[in-house]
Amino acid sequence: MIEIILSASIITVIVQLIKALAKKKKIKLSDEEIPFIAIAIGILYVYAIIPDSSFSNIILKGAIIGLGAIGIYSGQKNVRGK
Repeated sequence: MIEIILSASIITVIVQLIKALAKKKKIKLSDEEIPFIAIAIGILYVYAIIPDSSFSNIILKGAIIGLGAIGIYSGQKNVRGK
C-alpha cells in the first residue's frame, strides 16, 4: 500500500511539470486532458515498476495511481484556494 501512495506522489510531481509546461505554452493542453495524461503516466509507471504483472493488474493499479495523483493535485489546489 505504501508504494501506491509514493507512486501517486511521484505522478503528482510529473503532472505538475506537465501543467507548468502547458501554462508556458510549450505544449498545448487543456485542463480537461490532464487527468487522462495522469492515468496514462500511472499505467506506464506501473508497467515500468512491475513489468511481469498481468495486463489487467497493470491497468487497474495505473489508473488508481493516476487518479490518486489527480486527487492530490486538486486537493492541494482547493486548499490554497486557486
